[in-house]
Amino acid sequence: DSYFLRGLAYLNQHDASRAASDLRQAMALDPYDAEAHYRLGEALHLLGQNDEAELERERAQHLDPELVERLQAEQPALAEQYTRSSDVSAS
Repeated sequence: DSYFLRGLAYLNQHDASRAASDLRQAMALDPYDAEAHYRLGEALHLLGQNDEAELERERAQHLDPELVERLQAEQPALAEQYTRSSDVSAS
């Protein structure tokens, strides 16, 4: 979908605000798109919205655990940041 692809492009350009906007549009069209939830979590994390980012990551995990595992393996630094922000949120 074009919103998802444009959201990824913005994310790759580190334009997290525009990425989040487009990824939300993509999810409005397909709320079961696990990668859109995961990528929105990335954008929100970049925006410092760590609680909301974690919720999106959890939604992605619920929808497609294997996809999330693969994405985290491809981006170990981001996965570590999620883990740290989750630990901080839990304390």
